[in-house]
Amino acid sequence: MFPCSRSISNYEKLKRIGAGTYGTVYRAKEVETGELVAVKQVKLQNEKEGFPITALREIRLLQQLRHPNIVELREVVTTVDASCVFLVFEHCDTDLGVVLDTMYERRSKLELCQVKSILYQILEGLVYLHDSWIMHRDLKMSNILYNRNGQVKIADFGLTREYTSPLRPFTPKVVTLWYRAPELLLCDPNLQKISYSTGVDMWAVGCLFGELLLGKPLFPGRNELDQIVQIFQLLGTPNDQIWKGSEELLKNLRISFTPQPYSLLQRKFPQLSDFGLDLLDGLLCFDPNKRYTAVKAQRHPFFDEEPRASPLVIE
Repeated sequence: MFPCSRSISNYEKLKRIGAGTYGTVYRAKEVETGELVAVKQVKLQNEKEGFPITALREIRLLQQLRHPNIVELREVVTTVDASCVFLVFEHCDTDLGVVLDTMYERRSKLELCQVKSILYQILEGLVYLHDSWIMHRDLKMSNILYNRNGQVKIADFGLTREYTSPLRPFTPKVVTLWYRAPELLLCDPNLQKISYSTGVDMWAVGCLFGELLLGKPLFPGRNELDQIVQIFQLLGTPNDQIWKGSEELLKNLRISFTPQPYSLLQRKFPQLSDFGLDLLDGLLCFDPNKRYTAVKAQRHPFFDEEPRASPLVIE
């Protein structure tokens, strides 16, 4: 399948640094140059079915993506007998989940200028992806890599899909629960596929924005119903004036709750200016058709006001 691939023996594994649904990731170095890389071993879930389609999609997409805020796939290597396949990525120092956990342990939070720097870079990467007709579908802290100099890299493209216009249906069972958009949470449970687009990424960015400000997850739901309730408690309960068709979607819920008519974002984030609240509100908009796009969010005046974006440099 990869006839021109080099061997994994060109790399020395140093430490296991992560494991996901579709593979295990190691810190490694190239034997010849000593350069650090990240090596992801592709998980073969069922060898009788051949090479995983998820890995093929990831490889194909990453081979065509080149952007400062997208992790770079260097090459695909195999074992001598080609029984195992590894993706070799550029090395990054850590991820945002680790950064926030470390700051939480030290009882500190990111400064607003640092939040701006991180958020703007995430949006830069998403503008590039969405302009390329690609949605990530699994944005979360552990999938945003971070270098000591403050550079952000979007990673883990195992759930990534290309989309088209008009939209075609996809499975709603995507995006880690805490970052999952309302249109995915509230869809008819009997439907195996629904139509959606880049709005699912933008909702996740809104959740990331809130988490960067708080130092902890914005909506840490225990399950799907709890996730929905937490969203309504902060943003208010949607109706057809806010999001056409939402009242019908709410009938799918098998719980009773008291509607909450107001958004409490301003109370939750008193450190944000009017521009900052507008950006967060636009990202966490219930209606995916009205939700801020990556381009609109990136061009928001929030990034032009003081304090200006300044990276968190890790010593």
